[in-house]
Amino acid sequence: HISKEQTNLLRAALKDTARATPANLGLDLYDEISHLNNNLVAMQRELAKKNAELERLNQEKNHFLGMAAHDLRNPLHAILMASEYLSDQDPTTLGDSYQEFVDIIHSYSQFMAKLVDDLLDVAKIEAGQLQLEWASVDMGALAARNVAINRALAAEKSISIDLHSEPLPMVLLDKAKMEQVLNNLIGNAVKFSPPGSRVAVDLVAVGAEFQISVRDQGPGIPSEEQATLFQP
Repeated sequence: HISKEQTNLLRAALKDTARATPANLGLDLYDEISHLNNNLVAMQRELAKKNAELERLNQEKNHFLGMAAHDLRNPLHAILMASEYLSDQDPTTLGDSYQEFVDIIHSYSQFMAKLVDDLLDVAKIEAGQLQLEWASVDMGALAARNVAINRALAAEKSISIDLHSEPLPMVLLDKAKMEQVLNNLIGNAVKFSPPGSRVAVDLVAVGAEFQISVRDQGPGIPSEEQATLFQP
């Protein structure tokens, strides 16, 4: 950015240059001032371009931060709930549920660590692009684990989450990003559903691909907001 003092100096130099002509200045001095004027104009254009680029990067950063903050909220709540449950129980009576809640804490801690790593990767923010880490994944197991974790959160509202999953071959996808998608869909379904309702998650084969759907008994998206779907 250019300071106010520097702006005033530039304006003064431009005014002096505008009044300068070959008639009242030596030809060499006039050429030098004209050259300086061209350089100042080019500098102003370059500064304007840099400022526009900085503004774009700042908007990308804010969008990235907002997305990360949203996606960290649900797993953080799950970790808090699981750890509070464990701390309130008698360790000698926990049985199998102990391992279940430890798994929730471990799984979501890994998930959050990956999100934070992405958040701190300045190169990704500046690029403004989604980088995928492809791997062969058991989608049925991934969906089952995500449903199991969200069931613990849904229990607070007495909401049941039912999973119907067909046998699927291993699929190539970004496991962490797919978990973000599942977590948002199922988490939002629980968040906006009334207590005592049901959330249905269906995973089915469609040719060589798969389709996953999440249905809830909430109010749905208002019609006036549907036009903004799939936009930042």
